[in-house]
Parts: sequence; structure tokens; C-alpha cells
Amino acid sequence: MSTLSERDSLFLEIAVGEKLISAQQAKLCKEFSGAVSENLVKNGLLSTEQVASLQQKVEDKLSSGNKVAVAQVEIYKEDTLDEKVVALAKERQLISEEDEKNCRKQLKKLYDLGYNPQLSSILYSAKCISQEDLMALYKEVEPNAKVSIVAKSMPFSELSLPTVPTIGTLKRKTRHEEVQQQESIPSETIHMLDKMEEVVSQISAPEIDIASEIAPLKQEEEVQEEVQEEVEEQPTNESVAPTPVATPMPTATTVTIPNFDKVLEYLENIDYKVTKLQQDQKTALTEALSHEEMEERFDSEDIPDELQRIIKRLRHVSEEEVQVAIRDGVGLENCYIPKMSSSTPIVVKKVNFTNCVIDQVDFAGVQFKNHVDLGNSRFLTKAIFKECHFVKDATFKSCEFLNGADFAKAKFDGKTTYNSSAFRRYVSFNRCGFGKKTVFTRCYFAKGVKFGEVEFTGPASFNDIFIDHRFYMEKCQFKDSSTFSGARFADIADFGRSKFEKETKFIGATFMKWGSFKNCKFSGSANFNTMNVVGDLAFDNSTFESVVNLRAISASRNISLQNIKVGNEAAFKFLDAHIGRLFVSLSSLKGHIDSHIQEDYHVARKEYGLLKNNFREINEYDKEDWAYLMEKRMERMEMKVKGPLSALKRFLNWLALDIACGYGTKPANIFVTSLAMLVFFAVFYFSSGTTEFVPSGELALDHSVKIEQSMSFIDAVQVSFRTFTNASIEGWVPYTDSWLNYVMMFESFFGFFVMTVLVVTFSRKVIR
Repeated sequence: MSTLSERDSLFLEIAVGEKLISAQQAKLCKEFSGAVSENLVKNGLLSTEQVASLQQKVEDKLSSGNKVAVAQVEIYKEDTLDEKVVALAKERQLISEEDEKNCRKQLKKLYDLGYNPQLSSILYSAKCISQEDLMALYKEVEPNAKVSIVAKSMPFSELSLPTVPTIGTLKRKTRHEEVQQQESIPSETIHMLDKMEEVVSQISAPEIDIASEIAPLKQEEEVQEEVQEEVEEQPTNESVAPTPVATPMPTATTVTIPNFDKVLEYLENIDYKVTKLQQDQKTALTEALSHEEMEERFDSEDIPDELQRIIKRLRHVSEEEVQVAIRDGVGLENCYIPKMSSSTPIVVKKVNFTNCVIDQVDFAGVQFKNHVDLGNSRFLTKAIFKECHFVKDATFKSCEFLNGADFAKAKFDGKTTYNSSAFRRYVSFNRCGFGKKTVFTRCYFAKGVKFGEVEFTGPASFNDIFIDHRFYMEKCQFKDSSTFSGARFADIADFGRSKFEKETKFIGATFMKWGSFKNCKFSGSANFNTMNVVGDLAFDNSTFESVVNLRAISASRNISLQNIKVGNEAAFKFLDAHIGRLFVSLSSLKGHIDSHIQEDYHVARKEYGLLKNNFREINEYDKEDWAYLMEKRMERMEMKVKGPLSALKRFLNWLALDIACGYGTKPANIFVTSLAMLVFFAVFYFSSGTTEFVPSGELALDHSVKIEQSMSFIDAVQVSFRTFTNASIEGWVPYTDSWLNYVMMFESFFGFFVMTVLVVTFSRKVIR
């Protein structure tokens, strides 16, 4: 890397500062030999005109008398020596952490300007450490170090002027004192200017003559002479200790002191009147500082850029003007209100502040006797309406609460409107009371909301709300209808222990995690049609007294209806529902399927089939058998009777499949049916007497053989059992030409069929 001259270094600094080249390109230029300007033109980074302009600026700065002498300890060792000295000073408690922190800030600013002073010199300049202590520390850390004091003259940088005096004169007046003498500005004003460093440093304006603002500094030659005098005064038998320069600096260590016209120009750009500022300098600067604080708040990430631009264009209204407007019922719109509050606990007049930007609002405990309309307003800080009483309508339509709100224990007697509002921080409506209709349609809750123990006397609408965080609505009471259709809950939604006295709707609502309705009471109908649940949905220990519509609901995981209480009028709808797993007791379902009650057997068959598949999935086989049985019964009831044959078919379906075996779900029924058939045929055979049966040992080819012995009832049972089970048991047999042979053939076939069904059904029960 070639060593650049002061002129080339300044050339690159100005080029980077004006963003003509990047810092990386400037660094690469230092790697090549030759003039910097020629290399930049040769590589196409700058044009000839740009180079000429930059060279003129370099000449102006070098020829300018505005040069600032900065103290620096020049040592012929590694830079770590300076850090070792500072670390040793901290260890011995010669400097505080706060002093080091402030001086490092100054050091960083000088680095940004391209200078490379030692931290120890800045500590000494700020009188954080004495000269004797600093000399002793250097001698202790590196006894053989060659230490000398030099004065580096650096061109003045308009954006950051180091606040240090000329080297070598500890008694010299500070820059602030010199400014006070020349400008006759009070010390309070200078202190305010210090606080304004960041604001003023952002002013982009042509170069100004700094000589008219601060006392002229000594020339470089005078500085060097004073340094040499101080060096000669030191003992010759000791190593020369570093003698950093500069006097104490304020907390804001890098400050630009512009002329006062420059400040006025800046304030004029932010809609302050220049004439008013010229009348009272101190008042003008105080207002500028408050405006600076306001702009710092507006520049935060929480406030959109568009809103920042709007704020700067709005008319600013003071707190006193706001209180007068509230007292007199005067409406305000399209203005910026730094602080809003009421001077009295009771507001009689109408409050109408629409399309406003409100920084701070605090109406805690205030009673509004008339209408309140804050529609289309923006609240920059947390809005406080705690324990307010709105006697008439309250409108917060299309509002934006950037830092949340607190409406805890507020009472709304009239209609309350929040539709299309956005709450970007947590908001609380705990223990509120809403009298008439309440509207939260299309509201956005970014960081959660809580409606704990809230009473809704009138209808409540939460349609299409979006909650991006947790939603709590525990122990609420809805005395009228409530709707949450299209609502989207991105996190937990808890409605536990709430009471819905009339119809409630969650049509098309989405629960991205889990929703809880535990211990709730639904006195009216509950409509969850087409609701989408990604997580779990729990209704445990809840009470249902009317229709519960779960049609077309999509729940990929679990829906729990365990331990629920079902009223006489309660009925469930499950058509087209897609449920991962449904947990519910049979006692809650039997007699409470709405389609079955309404005799819509086609829909009922589908719903029982859905329940059958669900119970099989969760291994609840008894419940599965019940659902399957009900599905087959609905299928039979769905059969239309168009004539005797269809009526007979339906009758046989009922007798042989439903009563006899429960469509294969009741092995006990099959067993009872078998016994009944055995007894029936036994009685039938016994009634025939000896006219048709002979003992099996007798030769009974036809009725010509007369048997004196008659068949007992036990013998008839034996004959029936042998025939029914196709067993080979000795006993009575019919004559070979008897018509009973055909009856016994039918019994044998029927017995074979029934026994097969019994074995299959019983095996199915055991195997599962």
C-alpha cells in the first residue's frame, strides 16, 4: 500500500462523503501508485469534471484557516499499548467506566472522520486522568517506549467539529466560552445546542464560515511552539510521558455549532415561524428541542413512514386547546394532538376528534355524558380509557392503536363501534360492560386481547376479526346474539366459562392453534358451520340447550365433547364434517342427532356413518357398533314403500336383520333368536304327536307301520335341536313320506344360517 499525501487523503475523504465513490473503492485506490485522481478517472469511477470539482474543494479546505489542532500521543509501539494503559487506569480506579464510555464515543467519531488519536489522549483532554498518572502508567506498561507529543493539523469537517482547544494551553478558554463571547448566547442556549447535535448534524447546506461562529484557533506553528515549550519544561532524565491535550468535554462530545440563522432555517423547514423564533432565542430553541424529541419518536420502527409524513403536515394542537374543545364541545379534525385529557371528571358536551393523530391520551375515570367520536384517528402511545363511562354512543371506527390500549372496567351504555380498527399492541377490555350493540367487525389485534368477565347486553359482532396473538374471552356473558363469523385466531383462543344466552355464530372461523369452550353454557343455538380448526377444539363440561351445528367443520386433530350436559332441545349436526378424532359419550348423542329428529333419514344415515368411522378411528368399538346400527336403521327407514313387495322387504329387513341380530352388532340377539327358533319348532313337532314321528330304531318307511309309543315334548326339543344344528343324535324321526321332512329341511337351513351369523358376529367382537 502506498503512502498517500494529505491532499490525496482529503480528496478521497470528500469523494466518499459526497457518495461519488464507495469506501471500498477508496481503499483500493490506495493500493495503486500514482495520483489518486488519475487512477479514478482511468478506471471510469469519476469524470474529469467531478475530479476538478473535488480538487477545488480540497484546495479550499487546505487553504482555509479553519484548522483544528487535535492532541495525539504518538508512540512507536503497537496500538495495544494505549489500550493497556487505559485498562491499567481502570484497574486502579483512576478513571470511571462512564468516563471511558464517553471518551470512546469521541474516539469513534474521530475515527469516522479519518483521524486516529489515542484513547488516553482523549481521557486526558476530558480531565479524566491527570498528567502525572498518565505518565506513570506509560512508564509502568512500557518503560522503554519512546513517547513524544505531536500536534496534527487536520482540515475542518463541517459535519463533526471536535470540541477541543489548542494543544499546549490548559488555561485556554473552551470553545463554548469563546462562542458565548462572540455570539452573546446564554449558557442555557449552548446547552440546548449540545443536545441538538444529531438534529443539526443532519442539515445539508452549503459550507459556512466557521470563523464567524467560534473564536479563531491558533495556527499550526503557534501550536507546535507551545508543545515544544511544554516538552522542554519536563525533566530530561525521565521518559517523556504522553501529554494529550484538550479541555473537559460535555457529555455530547462531538457537536457542530452552526450560526443562529442556520438553526432558524432548520426550524422554518419544520413549519415553525421564523419571526417568532427571532423574537425569543431561548424559547425558539426550547421548542426546537421538543420538536426534536417528537421527531425521534416518529422515527421509531413502530410508526410507519407514511404516518410520519402525515404528522409533519398536520396542524399541532396543544393540550390546553384540546381541553377547551372538550369542555365546549368543539370538534377537531385533521390535526396532531401531543396530549389529550380532560380537565374535569365529567364531560357533558359531545367529543368529536376525527382523522387526528394523538400522541398521548388519558381519560381514566372520565364520564362522557354525550356522544364520543374518535373515528379514523391514530394513537401513538398506549391509549388509556380505564374505568371510563360512555353514557351514549362511542365510536372508534377505523382507528389505529400503535401501542395498544386499556379499556379495563369501562362501561359503554350506548352503541359501541370499533369496526376496522387495528390494535398493534396488547389491549385489555377486562370487566367492561357493553349496553347496546357492540361492533368489532374486521378489527386487527396484533399482540393479543383480553375480554375477561365482560358483559354484552346487546348484540355483539366480531365478524372477520384477525387476532395474531392470544385471545382471551373468559367468563363473559352474552345476553343477546353474538357472531364471530370469518374470525381468524392465529394463536390460542379461550372462551372458557362464558355464557351464550342466545344464538352464537362461528361460521367460517379459523383456529390456527387450539380453541377452548370448556365449562361454557350455550342456551341458544351454536353454529360452527364450515369452521376450520388446525389444533384442538374443546367443549368439555359445557352445557348445550339447543342446536349445535358442526356441519362441514374441518378439524385436523381433536374435538372433545366429553362430560357435556345436553338439554332436551339439544341436537347435533355433523353432515360433511371432517374431524380427526371426536371424543363424545353415547349418552350425549342418543336422541340428539338433529337430522334423525327431523326425520331426514338420508342426512341422518351419512351423519351416523361419519360417527361410525370416527369411533373406529379412536378404537371405541361399542360406539362404532351403535353408530353402524343407527346407520343401517336409517338406511331401512330411507327405503320407500311403493307396494306390498317393498313393504314386505322392509319388514323382513327389520325382523331378520335388526331384531334378530342388530345388523350383526348384537351376538346376544342372535343367541336369543336361535333359542326361540328351537322352541318354536319343538312345539310344532310336538303338536304332530305320533302320527308323523317314529323312534329312530323302528323301520318307518311309511304310515302303514303303527307305533304305539308316543313322542314327549323333550323328544320334540331333541328333534328340533338335532335339525337346527345338523347334529347326529339318535331320536325320533319323521316317516319317510311325511310332509314334516320339508319343515325340518327349512329348519336345518335356517339353523345353519343363524349359527354362521352367530359365529361371525361373536368372533368380530372378540377379535377387535
